[in-house]
Amino acid sequence: MSEQDTFTTVSLAQLEQEAAEQEYRLTLDPRLAAHPHGFLRDEENAGFDIWWGGYPYWVEDEQISTPEQLLWKLHHLMKKDWENMTPLRASRFIGAVAGKRGWTFYGDNSQKDASA
Repeated sequence: MSEQDTFTTVSLAQLEQEAAEQEYRLTLDPRLAAHPHGFLRDEENAGFDIWWGGYPYWVEDEQISTPEQLLWKLHHLMKKDWENMTPLRASRFIGAVAGKRGWTFYGDNSQKDASA
């Protein structure tokens, strides 16, 4: 270990507080910058309401049935240069779509059904 390596001790109480704050932020209006995702999953209508531009931008599940379509949709969204669009939010959107579709990030996807 070098002299530059430092470690921070985090208590269980601090971790619990952070988890509670994260859960609270998920209850906020997705238009707010404090909301961790800036989008909501709408199971009933099969899609996502993305609020990165301050208004609802609807993305239907049918528009993103393959990883390639997800890449193109993200490319389209990133061109909008919305104030509340961040790399972390884009990453969370990718994770939400991949989770909904049953896609994995690492390993063999050949056994996954792209129509899920």
